[in-house]
Amino acid sequence: MRNRIIRFLNELPSAFSTNELAFYALTNKFELHLRDKLAYRLQLQYPKLQVLREWNNIDISIHKDETIRSLIEIKYSHVAYILRQRFPEKIRILQYLLKDYSKCCEIDNNWHGILFLSCPKKKIGVKYKKQVKGFSTLNKYSELYKTERQWRVNLKRIIVDHFFDEKKFRVKSNTLNIGSWFGTPVDLIWFLISAKKF
Repeated sequence: MRNRIIRFLNELPSAFSTNELAFYALTNKFELHLRDKLAYRLQLQYPKLQVLREWNNIDISIHKDETIRSLIEIKYSHVAYILRQRFPEKIRILQYLLKDYSKCCEIDNNWHGILFLSCPKKKIGVKYKKQVKGFSTLNKYSELYKTERQWRVNLKRIIVDHFFDEKKFRVKSNTLNIGSWFGTPVDLIWFLISAKKF
């Protein structure tokens, strides 16, 4: 299941129109678009299983008859909102994902958390200030690191050091180009955090 989720995460941009995700990323949150597309792709891949959205307030749950096969929680943010927090342990979106993990463990231990982080690759023109949510914050951090790898490594360090210990979780990540909007190319960095089975 985990490998299939990874494949679908890497294929997500092709499931949307060209530049569609870049538009969403710069204008507001779009977590539900990603959740629904992932759930749909999983259901197509596993027609004999039941893929449910918002079952027991869990983003995606996968069942075989009465047996739970997997629970998936999804969170979305801009990288800027992660990086601007001086005290990483206070990053709310990661606190929420950790709480989701604890909640899911009361139901089943086969848990995956997906963190989507959008990342403008250059400063957004001031003429788009009214249209871009969090304009100043996004621009402040848009050129903090030079390469995709530097972005992923530094973000993973925050995630693992303060929230998801690699002794208990497997953490996989990748960077996807999701197009351009307002003359600004945008990446989507995803982290798949899976509970290890003991």
